[in-house]
Amino acid sequence: MFVVQGYGKQLNDVVHALNRPGTSPWLIAAFSAFLGILGGAIGRCIEPWLLDIYRKRRLRQVLYADIGWMFSTVYSYYDLIYSSEDTHVVHHQYEQLKETLRFEGQDYLNTHCDIYMQLREQPC
Repeated sequence: MFVVQGYGKQLNDVVHALNRPGTSPWLIAAFSAFLGILGGAIGRCIEPWLLDIYRKRRLRQVLYADIGWMFSTVYSYYDLIYSSEDTHVVHHQYEQLKETLRFEGQDYLNTHCDIYMQLREQPC
């Protein structure tokens, strides 16, 4: 049998540390349950607020994407319409512009009009 000299005090300290009473499992479970209930309550309180922020952000994305697309379309037709002297061509290009412009986000805005009314961007 192999005996190591000089480690007796350290081994006694380790044994003593491992044998001291630990925290009760019931206390740990009760504390965990309390933290879970508290976290759930806080989450339920801030959930509507975060959901409202997300919905407004999504609505703005749809709205601004359509506005940007419309601006670029009108800008591209602007030079074509005002550079021509022929009224027939101008009228034809104007009709094409009216057909080209469409507000694709309209359906989304109509289904989420309660959120749209909360935006600063909505017309008064």
